[in-house]
Amino acid sequence: MGWEQRNGQRYYYRKKREGGRVVSEYVGTGEIAGLLFALDQSEYEERQKNRAEWKRRKDEAEKLAKDSKSLALFTRHILRACLLVKGYHPHKGQWRKKQNDR
Repeated sequence: MGWEQRNGQRYYYRKKREGGRVVSEYVGTGEIAGLLFALDQSEYEERQKNRAEWKRRKDEAEKLAKDSKSLALFTRHILRACLLVKGYHPHKGQWRKKQNDR
C-alpha cells in the first residue's frame, strides 16, 4: 500500500501479489483515496494484531507440549524406579516379579 508521486500529483495504489509478481492497483487521489488508505491501514493493523496473537498462542501451545513431554518422561522414570525397588524387572516389554531363589 502506498502513495506515489507522479507529475506533482499524489496517487494511492494498492499492491497485491498475483502469481509470482507484485501488481499495482490504482485506487485514486484526493480525499477519497485518503479515506481508503486509512481503511486499508486499519485492516492491515488488524491483520498484524491477529498474526501476533496467533504466534503467541502457537508458542504457548508448543511450550505446553514440551512441558507435557518432560512430565511424561519424568513419570516414566519414577515408575521404573519404583518397580525396580519392589523387585520387578523388565522382560520383553512387560514388568515381571523376580522369583525368589530356592
